Amino acid sequence: MVESLTQRGLTSPTLAELLVEAIEAARAEHHQGLPAKVVKFDGDKQSCDVQPLLLRVILDEDQKEVKERYPQITNVPINYPNGGGWSLIFPLKPDDTVYLAFSERSLDRWLESDPGQEIDPEHARKHDLSDAVCVPGIRVRKNAIKALASIGDNCRIGRDDGTDPAIVLKVDGTIEIGEDATEALVLGDKLNTALSALTVPTAFGPSGPPINAGTFGQHLSPKGKVK
Repeated sequence: MVESLTQRGLTSPTLAELLVEAIEAARAEHHQGLPAKVVKFDGDKQSCDVQPLLLRVILDEDQKEVKERYPQITNVPINYPNGGGWSLIFPLKPDDTVYLAFSERSLDRWLESDPGQEIDPEHARKHDLSDAVCVPGIRVRKNAIKALASIGDNCRIGRDDGTDPAIVLKVDGTIEIGEDATEALVLGDKLNTALSALTVPTAFGPSGPPINAGTFGQHLSPKGKVK
């Protein structure tokens, strides 16, 4: 918090000094965005507990800067990409880095409401630490996703270190599943084997495998690509 003028020995501050003090006090509690690390993940609530990773700076009674940690923020909602009935979701783990955005108004009542409802927040607070929203993905430059430099204009879903298995959506309209993949679809060869060995009990004894089971493999690409 910002030290008051009286705490700094100014017993008769001017109007200008009072206004500056009020503005600085408000700015100190006006939060917009901070990087943080995950402490705990809750998949059921789509939320996490986080620890902000930047220190806050305040002035002591001698006008010297004092650095202190922000408090841990709990039950922060996670903003996953979603819309139109689709979503991209993944678990977060302790020490994953995220970005916190702070809502203009209290989110408490809105988070417990029905989807799409306009809600009176009731609380007067604005840009408060308790109204953080977690956006996964921000990183320090030394921990950039290694695979990013090698994908060109393609889209990749896979491990950060670039190792397989990975799914690459290519600009030419093809999909590649693993650089050394031998199946176009996960379990494709295994499913073909199972179909080839399938028998079904009948009134005349066990049936043979499906007539077209052997051609199933023709639908698989040896390079792991699907058009």
